[in-house]
Amino acid sequence: MNAMNIIMNEITSRECRRYLDRGGDLVFAPVGAVERLGPHLPLGARNMVVSAIARLLAEQNGGLCLPVVPYATVYDTYAQRGGIDVPPEFMHRYCYDICRELEANAFRRIVFVSFQEELYYLSHEYFQERNLTVVYLNPDAYFNAPETVAAALDAHGRELWRLIGCLRADGDTDMLARVLDKTRDCFNAYEPIINENKRVLDKLGTTGHQMGADEWRFYPVSLGKSLGETTAFEAPDQSVIDRARDELVNWVRSLGPSIADMSKYQNYLDGIEFTRPI
Repeated sequence: MNAMNIIMNEITSRECRRYLDRGGDLVFAPVGAVERLGPHLPLGARNMVVSAIARLLAEQNGGLCLPVVPYATVYDTYAQRGGIDVPPEFMHRYCYDICRELEANAFRRIVFVSFQEELYYLSHEYFQERNLTVVYLNPDAYFNAPETVAAALDAHGRELWRLIGCLRADGDTDMLARVLDKTRDCFNAYEPIINENKRVLDKLGTTGHQMGADEWRFYPVSLGKSLGETTAFEAPDQSVIDRARDELVNWVRSLGPSIADMSKYQNYLDGIEFTRPI
């Protein structure tokens, strides 16, 4: 084939071997989740986001992309209305074994793209044990990019902005249309609120989401800036959708030098004998 498919489960073993024989050693592993992110978003929104980002990164940096791992540890499974929670110890073992198999296949640079923060510790552990460059990339880093619309949005707006940007970049017009229809139905109906009775937790960035009539949840985790410092997300039109896509693509491109430096760092690791008290 002229242009190699970068989706690893869609290529043949010979095509994968050809990639490795030619010096390719970079793979992106998206790990998503099935969870509630508000009444306007699909339960698999984070699967869509991490898959799109991993594919964009693979295309931009000459890597391959694994199929998405669709489940993760999800802490908001109250009332069991759609959230699928997998124990963190299982996720750790599962992703550790993915690293082991990728290394056995001669991949030397592994990038997990996920909201699963525990993967940071797995990356550190595997690096310590194997001297292999394993990186954890959280898409929340996108919100730290300066001068973006996403940086100023509330929690609902951030999730929507990120998702529509990924769907637009991926060319998934059907899902994008569905998300926009649901969003328009829910606009001005479910506003983020602050839990006034939990001031201590609020210092951690606690926000609440109204999930429906007489139903709301609070999360004692940081969701970014406090609501008093954010702006409401305007109803998305085509120009907003295109800007979300452009900001996402620019952010992915900005990661190129860091991805390239992984090769330099792995070469450094390969040339030095480390003894660690593991």
